[in-house]
Amino acid sequence: MLSATMQTRVRSVIRSPLLYAAAILLLLLPDSAGAQPSIEMSLDAPTSGLTITNGQVVEISGWALDTESTTGTGIESVEILIDPVDGGPGQSIFANYGTMRPDVARQFGRPDWEKSGFVLVWIPRNLPDGGVNIQAWAHAPGGVSRLANVPVLALSPPTPTPTSSSSARATPTPDLTKYPGLRVIDRNACQLDTTLTAPTYMRRC
Repeated sequence: MLSATMQTRVRSVIRSPLLYAAAILLLLLPDSAGAQPSIEMSLDAPTSGLTITNGQVVEISGWALDTESTTGTGIESVEILIDPVDGGPGQSIFANYGTMRPDVARQFGRPDWEKSGFVLVWIPRNLPDGGVNIQAWAHAPGGVSRLANVPVLALSPPTPTPTSSSSARATPTPDLTKYPGLRVIDRNACQLDTTLTAPTYMRRC
């Protein structure tokens, strides 16, 4: 509850009863937004501007912790959101949280924050060409979350050039100087039996 002095000060500034009620309500709401800055995090990989391709492995990793946590990292989970810039369908995947990050523990001087890392090995499928935002959301108790974002570029893999059946079955041209009188019928479609003497020939198909 607000003190009578605080209510009087608010009323002296805001004359409208409706605005006054709204101001009192805002002052009484829990400061969940104020708790958000206590979450520290970093999205280390992928790097900004990286080109990713459908069907190829992408590692998404980093670390997250709540600096106000007195025991452990204070983070319940890390959620990865894949958000195409062109408005295509997004994806939500939970990363593996609790991987070892001794560098983070040393940085903050908190050995109990060593397991503050997260990692997701992801294989993109059916991503449209263009920009994609990879977002990591660190979730702490009480519905408090914080976001880290990295923009990347999605490109479709190159289409393989089809190989014709004739070239796939091609056999080398025999050295006709070694076999006088040998007649070649179809050297691409059949295998020649060069063990026979001219003018005999055979196709092995």
